[in-house]
Amino acid sequence: MQFFDLHCHPGLKTLFRPQDGTQFSAWETLGAARVFGDILSSQCSLQQITLRRQVPLICMTLHPPESGMLDQFIIRAGASVLFRQLMDVHRLQEMYSGADGYQSVFAEELANLTALPRPADNISAQVAVKFLKHWGDFRPQDTGTVHAVFNIEGGHALYSHADQPGTVKEATDNLDAFLALGYLILYLTPTHLTPNQFINHAYGNKILTKGPLLPRGMGITPDGMALIRHVYARGLLIDVKHMSLLSRLQFYRLHALHFPDRPIIASHAGLVGYYAFNEPGDAFLGWAVNEVVTADYVELKGVNNRGLMVGTSFYPLSINLFNEDIVAILKSGGMIGISMDVRILGGKDNDQALQHDYLSPAEYAVLKLPDAEREKKIAELADNLWAGAAPAAETVPADQAVWQPVVETESAELFTASVPTAVGPLLTEHARLIANHLLQIHFVADISGLPLPWQQVCIGSDFDGLIEAVDCCKNITALDRMATALVDALKSGAAEREIDLGMASADIVSAFCYGNAVTFLERHFTG
Repeated sequence: MQFFDLHCHPGLKTLFRPQDGTQFSAWETLGAARVFGDILSSQCSLQQITLRRQVPLICMTLHPPESGMLDQFIIRAGASVLFRQLMDVHRLQEMYSGADGYQSVFAEELANLTALPRPADNISAQVAVKFLKHWGDFRPQDTGTVHAVFNIEGGHALYSHADQPGTVKEATDNLDAFLALGYLILYLTPTHLTPNQFINHAYGNKILTKGPLLPRGMGITPDGMALIRHVYARGLLIDVKHMSLLSRLQFYRLHALHFPDRPIIASHAGLVGYYAFNEPGDAFLGWAVNEVVTADYVELKGVNNRGLMVGTSFYPLSINLFNEDIVAILKSGGMIGISMDVRILGGKDNDQALQHDYLSPAEYAVLKLPDAEREKKIAELADNLWAGAAPAAETVPADQAVWQPVVETESAELFTASVPTAVGPLLTEHARLIANHLLQIHFVADISGLPLPWQQVCIGSDFDGLIEAVDCCKNITALDRMATALVDALKSGAAEREIDLGMASADIVSAFCYGNAVTFLERHFTG
């Protein structure tokens, strides 16, 4: 079987050491001898991607780490004490301070990815990575070649200065300069895990909890609107991953009115398992919640949502897709990439485990409105954006002592020593998590009167994005074992729920792993 990945980070771990020739090669596979735990072990080095000659096509992510993440006790302490071979504290300080700004780090990651293997990498001459500049150069019959296109994660990557937003023209000029290099670029993810000048983000950092990582503001900004226009004008797609729920709802209205022919991407997603609104009982955003409202943030406390399949759960934070998101993406002809992050798939915690989500007060106030008022307000926000009206900004909330126990508890997971392997002991259980997500997408499509969704799903692993990977696929070399387990899990789940999938489970998995992506990219780059 052949495979594709919509979102992975083979260059990220090359950035944490001085860029003077001593940085890691993108071809080098980092293992337990160098780092603690699976989170920091390589999951998609170029060596791993080419090893089994099963990945003819891949989308590689360019992502300079944000200052708000670099300035964290966990990473900086790790660099100076635990992970000296992987991270250099002076290098992290250089990136954090802006001495090596986002555009510079962006260029360094690109250079590291496109560099030839070093002799020490011991890479066979029979394999290669070809960075596509024309779709006609994609030759899947060249079994030793991985053909790569790029995506950009985080609007901050377009800043000229670290965490110092300039004009939107500076950002679009930087994007244009990258496009001028001629590489095929599929999509931009306009926001990530820290505030930026374009679009408010969803809370999603379960390791580095801190005030500057919390969402703030109100959805899409005027600069964000200008960036979206420019991205579409240049032929790229927009990825809604990491957007706050309100930002996504604004975006769907803007998309429907002004860009209806552009497919929407959710590149490395999990699902909430509910509708955001109008679920039965005392629920908000699909949760029966305990709300803590402050001037700086709104904390929502709820529990994991039960999955469709026995023994599975959904992860209920609003970084994941609600049923409304699924409908919007499917209607657009878009693509949902399923993450291989066990937490995002709902498998990190037990069913009904307590979870915490954080929203900005401004967005919370809109989302809590009665249905008609909320829909009217979101429409007004989107329409005003299109007309050029500017929402008010919020300040970044300061650190709060109450968050420290959360940091300490969750960071302990990062420092747990383990031996990285291609698969883990919960292979079958974690394959069921992926199957559960596919069944939920099928369920939503069915009740919404949409066609079968099997051509609009693919792998979006987020490998090497500092994730804890599912046991059925701890790194990209195990995709074949994941696929085998997924066929059985999908067949079993359909039987449990008495669902007619409309296709053989083996055909669904084959399309999910490769066929859908090739069709989607070919249509995009040749249409």
